[in-house]
Amino acid sequence: MTNTSQIASRDHEEWDAVKENTRDAVSSVGHAASHATSAVADIANQAASGLGKRVDDLSASAGHQIKELGANLQANGLKSGLLGDASQSVAQRVKDVGSYIEKSMLSGMCSDTTQLIQRNPLKTVALAIGMGWMLGRLLRRPT
Repeated sequence: MTNTSQIASRDHEEWDAVKENTRDAVSSVGHAASHATSAVADIANQAASGLGKRVDDLSASAGHQIKELGANLQANGLKSGLLGDASQSVAQRVKDVGSYIEKSMLSGMCSDTTQLIQRNPLKTVALAIGMGWMLGRLLRRPT
């Protein structure tokens, strides 16, 4: 073998080693990126879960306070006559709403809303169109 062919052979072997090392490095980076993505996804899921629980806890607390407000209205409101009946009815509705919020929490209310929309799609679309029209009228600048 001549000196030139030996150099060419050695260069070829070195080039093959560089290609192999590059493939290994790319593979390692790919695995590291995959693990990092998985770790970030896990952290995001844990944060979202914790946030959802915190929101549910806050909504349950708000529901409890609304229920107590209804009880106070009922205890301190008028008891007889036309205004008394109306006062007691309003107080009972406030208690009922507070109980619903306390028991259902925000996640339950979202689920109930989803079911309501699925049962009444046409009414929901009509309501959305009407609200959009009203919002457009309110936000339109007078000329």
